[in-house]
Amino acid sequence: MENAIFVLILSAIFYVYVYIKRRPGLLSLYSFFGIQWLYYWLGTYLIIIGFFPNNVFGGMALNNNGEVVSVFLLFNALSLFVFSLIYLVFGRIDRSAARTFEPPVEKKYAKKHVFFIFLILTIFNVLMLVLSVKTRYMGADWLTHSINANIRNVFVGVFIYYMLVEKIELLTLIVFLGFCFSTFLYGGRMYLLVATAAYMAYLFNRRIINVRHLVILGLVGSLFLSAIALYRSNIIDRVVRTPKYLLMPIYADSVFSAYPALYIIDRWQRGGITYYTMFTHYLVDSVLIYVPNFVYAASGENKIAESGLLASWQDDNGGIGRMSPQGGFHYIAEAMAAGGFFGIIAFSALLAFIFIFFERMRRRGLSGQFFYYSFLGVAGVDIVSEKFAWCFRYFTQNVFSVLLLIFIVQLFSEGAVNLKRKRALALERSK
Repeated sequence: MENAIFVLILSAIFYVYVYIKRRPGLLSLYSFFGIQWLYYWLGTYLIIIGFFPNNVFGGMALNNNGEVVSVFLLFNALSLFVFSLIYLVFGRIDRSAARTFEPPVEKKYAKKHVFFIFLILTIFNVLMLVLSVKTRYMGADWLTHSINANIRNVFVGVFIYYMLVEKIELLTLIVFLGFCFSTFLYGGRMYLLVATAAYMAYLFNRRIINVRHLVILGLVGSLFLSAIALYRSNIIDRVVRTPKYLLMPIYADSVFSAYPALYIIDRWQRGGITYYTMFTHYLVDSVLIYVPNFVYAASGENKIAESGLLASWQDDNGGIGRMSPQGGFHYIAEAMAAGGFFGIIAFSALLAFIFIFFERMRRRGLSGQFFYYSFLGVAGVDIVSEKFAWCFRYFTQNVFSVLLLIFIVQLFSEGAVNLKRKRALALERSK
């Protein structure tokens, strides 16, 4: 274990060196990856050394297996080293982009068009609030849950676009706070995290908030998200009796998401991996993720969780329930499913290239900033802990929703212009 920690520290030092060398920015994709990387192995490590109890996570015996945890830490160190090395060699990001003032992007639409987007977001907030109340207090079927979740994903994409074109920051804040309130009732933290990551990075890069504000907002946000988790899991009575449960929301996601990696590593060490997906699941599952729920309803399956190449691989290598008993799927686990040890190296390098590509889009006007902040929101909170197909869907659904919105705005705009022309021609003819 000590050797694994030593290698882990060395990789972290190299990561910091690359950060100083390239200076991508405090709230850049590079920084967000480093934060996730640390969080999603730290919970497991704190359990193995006895700082956090493991008995609150029933059935996760591998959290106490020192040999498996050591290999998990070594693989994390390897991944971070490869990721940082790619950034060092190819990540020649403009050094002035670290945190220079970003003027508001070009305003392509008149005030009435921006107000139209504000109106859509307000309607979404009201609708999400109604659905959340119904879900939480009145009971709801899977269709209501699905509608609520999809509206939230669309909302996030439109919100990111709106924050780029709205001149009045107070209106953006009002829309965001409305989303926070409905999220507290609904309990789905992921969509709020995506919107928050993009929003905070945007405000920081615009110099509207500084590091001190980030620290304060981070503490408040952690308490808020912990309250959502406690409220959603109905363990308030346990917290009163046993204070250790109060820490659960802080490290639970880390432990849940890391466990599939521990399971696969244990199976890999014992030679129990039957085959690898050879990276094909990254492409195939990213398409299958868009298949509607009702297609699977007849067979009783739960969408991509029980279908697709990666899910089939899980079934053939121990089963989804044993591999990922509480949800979440660490990116190292998915990379090992793709190609074992080599999969970790290849996917870490690919991830760095993708991040560099989006970092460079940040300076390309409105469309570039929208793609950048949309990707930052998803990758900044989910790329380490969730299956790649789900991250792909969150990002592309954000993009598709905004493209549809722009089409509608332009359609109404052209219709209004044509109507004005017809009225002007009619007026001239009447004269």
